[in-house]
Formats: sequence, C-alpha cells, structure tokens
Amino acid sequence: MQPSHHTNFLFVGGEDLNMFCGHFWAETCGDVFSARISEFCTAIEARLLPAFDDLEGEADQAANAEWDRLSREADPEWVDQAEVAERATEVGVAYYLSMQSVRQALINLSIAALYHLFEQQMLFFHRQQLLHPREENDASLINMRELMSRLALGGVDVHKMRSWPRIQELKAAANVVKHAEGRSADELRQMAGLVWTPGPGS
Repeated sequence: MQPSHHTNFLFVGGEDLNMFCGHFWAETCGDVFSARISEFCTAIEARLLPAFDDLEGEADQAANAEWDRLSREADPEWVDQAEVAERATEVGVAYYLSMQSVRQALINLSIAALYHLFEQQMLFFHRQQLLHPREENDASLINMRELMSRLALGGVDVHKMRSWPRIQELKAAANVVKHAEGRSADELRQMAGLVWTPGPGS
C-alpha cells in the first residue's frame, strides 16, 4: 500500500488537511514499514522455527532417556523388556506430538502478530496524515474502518489495490487464530481454499 510520489490533498471531515507528502510516506513505507515486516518474517523463519528442526532426534532422546530410567528402576528379574520399550516409545511419540503442537501454535501466533504489525503501521499513517490534530487522540476514530473512509474521501479506494486480497486473507487468518472456527474460518476457506484447510496440530 505504498503512496505515490505525488503531492495532493486528502480530505478530513470535509476540510483540507496539510498537503500529502508522497515522497515522505513512500520512503516511510519502503524503508521503515516494509523493512519491519521483512525483519519480523525473517526472525520467525531464521530464528524461531529452526529451534524445531530436529524434533525426531529430540523425540529419540526422550525415548532413550525413558528407557534408561525404567531399566535402572525396574527389577531385572521381573522387568518385561517389551513393555519397557513400548513405554519408552510412547514417551518419544508424546514429546514429538507436543513439540509439533507448540511449533504450530507459534506459527499461528506469528500470523496474528504479522497482521497486528501491519495494522499498527496503517494506523500510524492514519493518525499522522488523515486525522486532524484535534482528532488524533479520539479512540473512536483510530481504526481501519475510519482509515479506509478517510482515504476514500481523498479518492483512494484500497479495495482496488493489488495487495488488498492478500491483506484481507491475512486479516481473516489472524481472526481464525484468535477465534478458531466461525465466520472468519469460513471466509478464509473461500479466499484461500485448501491453503488454509486445518491439518494435524493446527
């Protein structure tokens, strides 16, 4: 949603606001907003998710540790090695499934956080550029609906932007993370189909 480099007027409540500085907002969107989003995504992909790269190995370690524990504590004359092996395997599988669930939960939370970051950036623009100084602390006006309304008054229709469908998809995904099944989940399936069909651990 980068603004153009043109300088024009945006209307606020029927009044001309200060001239819109396209160059400033283009640089802000490109050098600050986009950079923050890229940094966020890189941190998730390069720092967070790699912690789960060797879950199978960790599960094997958990199973082996349980085997060693049971072998030490059990009476060798009465211990059933098959039963010990079965119990150790169960511990390893439980660990793997638990960590997979944690991994998916972190991915889900990252989706919600990514949309929240985008929304924060848009509302910063909204307060700085679209709201009149006497309105900028009015909580009832600081929302995406008001932002789109003010942009429309200035001749900007966000629905015509190429990125808008993806932004709406991200918003729906964030709502699904927060509210699970419901209207947002149905909307997301219509937007993205099998891409967002829930799977194991999701």
